[in-house]
Amino acid sequence: MCGDTTCTINNTLTSVAVGNVDWYSSIKLNAQGYPVISYLDKTSNNLKLAVCGNVICTVNNSFNPINNAGESGAYSSLTLNNQGYPVISYIGVDSKLKLAVCGNATCTVNNTLVNLGETIGWYLSLILDNQNSPVISYYSGNSLKLAKCSDSICSTKEFNIIDSVGDVGDSSSIILNKQGYPVISYFDKTNKDLKLAICGNTTCTANNTLTIVDDAGGADMTGAGGFTSLALNSQGYPVISYFDIDNGDLKLAVCGNVTCTINTLTTVDSTGIVGRYSSLALNSQGNPVIGYYDTTNQDLKLAVCDNPTCSPLPEIDLQGNNISIPNGDTTPMVTDNTDFGSVNIGDAPTNTFTILNIGVRTLNLTKVSLSGSGCEPFSMILPTSLNLEPNESTTFQVTFAPTSESTFNCTVNIDNNDSDENPYTFALTGKGQSTPPIPSPPPAQPLPPTMNLTINFGGTGHGHVTTDPSGIDCDSNQAKCSHSVDTASWIKLIPTAAANSKFTGWGGFQSDCDNGELFMSGFRSCTANFELLRFPLTVTTVGQGKVSSNPAGIDCSQCAHDFDTGTEVTLTAVPGDGWQFKEWSGACDKAGHVKINVNRQCQAIFDKIVYYSYPLTIKPMAVTSCSEGNGTQFNPKSRPMRGSVKWSFILCRFQDSETPPRDVNYYCNMLVREKTGGIADYWHDISYNNLDTKGSIVAGWYTIPMTVQRGREIGRWDKVNACRDAARTAVVNPYTPPSDHRVGIITYPDVDMFGWNGGAFLPYQVDVGGVAHEAGHGIGLNHSFSNDPSYRNADWAQIGEYDDPWDVMSWGNAFRVPTPFGDGPVGLTGFHLDRMGWLPRPRIITFGANGVGNATLTLAAINHPETPGPLLVRIPFDPADLQRHYTVEFRRKIRWDAGIPGDIVLIHEIQRHDDGVYYAHLVYQFSPNKQPARSLLANGVTIRVDSINASSNTATVTITNEIVNRCVMGYVWREANTIDKVCVTPTIRTQTREENRLAASRRSPTGGPYGPDTCKPSFVWREAFSGDHVCVPPASRTQARQDNGEDPNRRNPARFAYGPNSCKPGYVWREADNWDWVCVTPEVRAQTRIDNTLATSRRSPTGGSYGTDTCLAGFVWREAFPNDHVCVRPETRTQARNDNAQAGTRLLVP
Repeated sequence: MCGDTTCTINNTLTSVAVGNVDWYSSIKLNAQGYPVISYLDKTSNNLKLAVCGNVICTVNNSFNPINNAGESGAYSSLTLNNQGYPVISYIGVDSKLKLAVCGNATCTVNNTLVNLGETIGWYLSLILDNQNSPVISYYSGNSLKLAKCSDSICSTKEFNIIDSVGDVGDSSSIILNKQGYPVISYFDKTNKDLKLAICGNTTCTANNTLTIVDDAGGADMTGAGGFTSLALNSQGYPVISYFDIDNGDLKLAVCGNVTCTINTLTTVDSTGIVGRYSSLALNSQGNPVIGYYDTTNQDLKLAVCDNPTCSPLPEIDLQGNNISIPNGDTTPMVTDNTDFGSVNIGDAPTNTFTILNIGVRTLNLTKVSLSGSGCEPFSMILPTSLNLEPNESTTFQVTFAPTSESTFNCTVNIDNNDSDENPYTFALTGKGQSTPPIPSPPPAQPLPPTMNLTINFGGTGHGHVTTDPSGIDCDSNQAKCSHSVDTASWIKLIPTAAANSKFTGWGGFQSDCDNGELFMSGFRSCTANFELLRFPLTVTTVGQGKVSSNPAGIDCSQCAHDFDTGTEVTLTAVPGDGWQFKEWSGACDKAGHVKINVNRQCQAIFDKIVYYSYPLTIKPMAVTSCSEGNGTQFNPKSRPMRGSVKWSFILCRFQDSETPPRDVNYYCNMLVREKTGGIADYWHDISYNNLDTKGSIVAGWYTIPMTVQRGREIGRWDKVNACRDAARTAVVNPYTPPSDHRVGIITYPDVDMFGWNGGAFLPYQVDVGGVAHEAGHGIGLNHSFSNDPSYRNADWAQIGEYDDPWDVMSWGNAFRVPTPFGDGPVGLTGFHLDRMGWLPRPRIITFGANGVGNATLTLAAINHPETPGPLLVRIPFDPADLQRHYTVEFRRKIRWDAGIPGDIVLIHEIQRHDDGVYYAHLVYQFSPNKQPARSLLANGVTIRVDSINASSNTATVTITNEIVNRCVMGYVWREANTIDKVCVTPTIRTQTREENRLAASRRSPTGGPYGPDTCKPSFVWREAFSGDHVCVPPASRTQARQDNGEDPNRRNPARFAYGPNSCKPGYVWREADNWDWVCVTPEVRAQTRIDNTLATSRRSPTGGSYGTDTCLAGFVWREAFPNDHVCVRPETRTQARNDNAQAGTRLLVP
């Protein structure tokens, strides 16, 4: 309850109800001015009504259930009918729109509960017409809808769709105009627009007008709650408060007509992330008053506007002699030109006054005039400009020409559009006097024996000044220095510049300073100007690209610019299309930094992006198979995937096919050989050399004994088996894939294309990108998605599926690069790399795990792993599901990502689908056009991309995460006061609220040693926080102290977020090296660490059959991963192999 119109003093904050009850509240004031509040009690999951017993809800409150426990009451919207009885719309547990019409003011008798039967989404807004009949706007089926009741208890009703173009209707707010027709503000999620519906009748069935009020992509209402709030001003024109997510601002739309086709949009508050959950009312002057949420500081805020549009206004300031003259000033002073003093009759001095606009809107001067009985001797020259933009000024002049010996007083009036200083007035005065006699000149005074000479210094450089004759030696580190010299003597000033500076000349009040020679006939002050030396920095380039600098000056491919000596210059290389920055040469370091103290030259070297295009040796058609090495003994069947993934690629034709246009050798180069630009190179590079295809085989061509048409008609598994059978039963070179191989089928001509976990079915003309996508399925990679609700590229696809062009698992819609085998694949998202176990553990940051909830991070490009810094940031946000998180990664336009439009930071949300699998969803922003988001505000997380530095292969991002202050599962905030966030059990929070309620009754009514806070016998202060004097039993104080001590162990669920390779309970990562994500028992991990520590001591000091990696007798290589040559006991190697085989079964999620 606010204590004044702006809520700045004597506010009362009251806990109206206790328990988990503060959901979806809606408030009205009854005839007594007492609050009436509908809300959802989450503990019992039903709708309740609180009716306060006074204006601040501290006595005689009643809490009454409206429906039965478990029936819910989400998104309630409350109003009072003409009897003062509550009417409430809400959503039931069955997701149906419902209505409660109370039979009395407290909803305790004769209530009518109506199931309107409409399945809806959320965001209700309720109003009653002049017959007390409910009218409800709501969001359902991606549409804005209206429910219109026929009477006060909704005996009959009709439902009408108002707007269904796109995903519209979120966050609606309804009001009725003078005709009783609904007017509704709402959000268009598809186009990110704030919209207004003006209905043409009471049921919105005809002549509706739909207006886009703000199409700047700003009014984004992500999350639960109404972010638009609507009122009508005295003209019947809509006024809407809403939230601009792009900028995180509270905004106001004031319509200039009933349909809002003319409007004024104002940013009301832009300090931090502000404006969610706004609620708007107009005060008696018609000025908006808005309550809203400050997300940055987690505060409730109030905006009280001083004009109808909340617009910043002009602000007038008036000055005389550079001194501000207050509005209404009646005390003229000589110092500010308002007092002309005594002026001889016949003289006419003129004083100048300046009008300034120090506001943020145009200041309009409508009239400047003089008034008063004593204005006769005063005259005015009017201002040259009557319209002043912000920070502009104009002048006017007043002349005082007295004609008699008298005092004259006059007032200046300035009519203007400053809302609180119109007119702006101030007083003038002046006195006329007779001309006094000319006084006799005073007798000449003898000159002093010495005169003072002061040396000042100017410019950016350094130096010192001496004199001839000697006597002064001043250094530029001094602001000034002075010395007394003989009167009537000649002094020569001698400037000497420092090594990094030069002397540029003299300045001072006397012209004698110009050449540095002075005759001391009076006091002298001279300024020696020294400037820093400037040296050119010359930039050239090799290849195609350009260079820019900080500080500015360089922006070219070949140019020079002079910088002050000592300047630290940072150069940034920007490659041209098809080129990549390689390195700096010349005076720059590898990061492009150079210090200017002599002439410097730097060169940026750009390389043309070279894709793998090694010359191929085409062998004769007689070649029927090929293989590439034997591979390692590591042939992983599931994640984490490390070692040799062996494939059998079988080439098949049909009985009526022509001769295939490509031979086996072509596919050997494309599929299994390295250094050809094929798929083997892709997996090597993209996995950071964790995965290869050694041991794979290509065999064919085999003939399937069926026609092409039949091959297209049969089922997918039949197609796979038909080719396998043709190879197995072939008369010449029969082939059966080994049991540990994945199987790839290639047919000529093409009959299908698909992949599954364990194989891929491909057309003969498939490119490397297509192989990467389908073979990606073959090793367990899933499709990628986006957050675009309108993207669906096939009837069978899910919304957003294939809509991440920066990921090969969206291949049909992905960026690509040229290879010798057609289009090549773009890289993989950081989530895919993380999930496959291909990112080193120290290069992944789980944001918030260290307890820090706000930080700026410098990321290394995920395709430049040689650059120091994190490659991926995970940001968990859901304490109930720590696998849900955001990821942030930086991608350079280089290598397999050379086809992307440019260097970019990508944000993904990791979501769990109905199949129990977690998928990456690229986060787009949709205004002014669809592009990957550079900022995010959702789920208690903010992400902002600050900068990208191509030269250093880094990007900076700023992240905040509220999860660091959240409690782990099983605990809630205690809330002993409004800022108490100590984590306790739900039982303790309930107990704490009850203790707060009983606090007054447990204090001694007569006071005591501790004044009014003295507790009754058997009670003590709780001391849950400093100054907590709530009286409780001693056991409660003990409990509070224990909870305070345990709080660090109960908060910040991010500490337990381990990403997609989280182990099942009872297992931990083995961590044999930074890429080892295999889940093992804690005992095995402990042994692994011991083995790593003892590795050197177990190698033969004299070498042996395996060189320096030869183990001592009794030890063998552990071989937990390829090239793991740590020496261990034989049983430990056996354990490692068994753990590797069980790795997939020990993961927490598929």
